[in-house]
Order: sequence, then C-alpha cells, then structure tokens
Amino acid sequence: FADICIANNTIAILVTGDMIKHLAQHYKITAARAASLIDIFSCVWQGLIPYGAQLLLAGALANLSPFQIIPTIWYPMILGIFALLTIIFQWPKTNAITNS
Repeated sequence: FADICIANNTIAILVTGDMIKHLAQHYKITAARAASLIDIFSCVWQGLIPYGAQLLLAGALANLSPFQIIPTIWYPMILGIFALLTIIFQWPKTNAITNS
C-alpha cells in the first residue's frame, strides 16, 4: 500500500523496511524471502498504477492515456499471480527459518 500511495517502490521499501522486518520475524519468514516478496509486490503495483513513472512515460511515448494501457499490461499481473502462488503453496521449501 505504501508503494501505491508514494508511487516510488524504492522509497516505499525504505519506509516500510522496519515493519516488514518485524512481521517477518514474527511469522518466521527469512529476511531474504521477506525482502524478495516486498520487492516483487512493489514492482507489481508500480507497473499497474496509472500515475507511476512507467505508465506515464509509456503513455506519453505512445500518445495514449495510462488508463488505456493498463488492460494490456500482462507482466505485472502475471508476476503478482505467481508471487501469490509462491506464498499460498510455500514455494520454494527452505529449511532456514531464521532472520539475521
């Protein structure tokens, strides 16, 4: 949600980093997995919001509204679906459950 509000995934990750670390420790998720998931989902939202830099630039180059482009953006949608599937099915299975 921070990425949707801020429209900058790097800043959103920095702002929410401590909270993510705390949640990862609480739910026994490795730091690497938590970092990967937060990065993946920030990229998903960054690619879908019409006021993000990616869609604004693509719209300007194609002389289209960002809203016209959204239905044709498959990569962020597929990335989000597969990220959710990795959470649901707990893939990949790892033995490490500690955070540094």
